[in-house]
Amino acid sequence: MTREHDPHGNTAAAGLVLSTGTGAAVSLPSDFALATAQFERDGLDLVVVAKTGTRVVVKGYFAGATPPDLAVAGGPVIAGDTVAGMADGDGPYWGRLHSLQGGVDIVDMGGNVSAATPGRPLLPGE
Repeated sequence: MTREHDPHGNTAAAGLVLSTGTGAAVSLPSDFALATAQFERDGLDLVVVAKTGTRVVVKGYFAGATPPDLAVAGGPVIAGDTVAGMADGDGPYWGRLHSLQGGVDIVDMGGNVSAATPGRPLLPGE
């Protein structure tokens, strides 16, 4: 793991560079705000940009047949195929609800509540 340094002191451009390992998931720092991040593909690399401007580059993320899951220590895990879809512009969503048991509500970051239904996409910030 290495840190990028911007010689001009631009903290928004500076970030963390990770490599895919042999584990099941790529781990991001525990304080990284994954729920509101944007995902971009840069060749075989994944670029994750937080709303604060903090960048994480995962070298070789798309090099394998199946991209690894993306995780935050003590927090969410996003399946590799979902990350790939968001990075490729297939929609700004985390995934879809497949089945539910009982009453399930979804609360967004603004405190708005909506009923969960099968097939509904989960959006960033929910």
